Amino acid sequence: MMLRIQAKTRGGISFTRHAEYKMREYRVSRQRALAVMRRPDREEVGILPGTVAAMHRLGSRARPHELWVMYQKESSTRQREPLDLVSKRRVNIISVWRYPGRSSERDPVPAHIWEALSQDGETLSD
Repeated sequence: MMLRIQAKTRGGISFTRHAEYKMREYRVSRQRALAVMRRPDREEVGILPGTVAAMHRLGSRARPHELWVMYQKESSTRQREPLDLVSKRRVNIISVWRYPGRSSERDPVPAHIWEALSQDGETLSD
């Protein structure tokens, strides 16, 4: 699934308007968002299909918080598009947010749910 949100592109990294707005709201720089994406403390499957949510732990022991970045890597079919040097894909940063405190890891979708969906002929990755 490809998101059709107008984005600002710089060097193969696209920031949606929503991500730019949230970065201003939470006072997060582009460099900080890219650092979270490149070296996360934890990664999870994003809420949207085909996305990844990456997290850095920040703050102190008394006031912990986390910085999250949701992004999507798209395969590059055109030669003109700038590429992520590591994965040869273009990256769209969809959203950035801060979470107060420490979040627990989400439970993945149980295997029996995936099996039931595959038997019905439905896929969640489209």
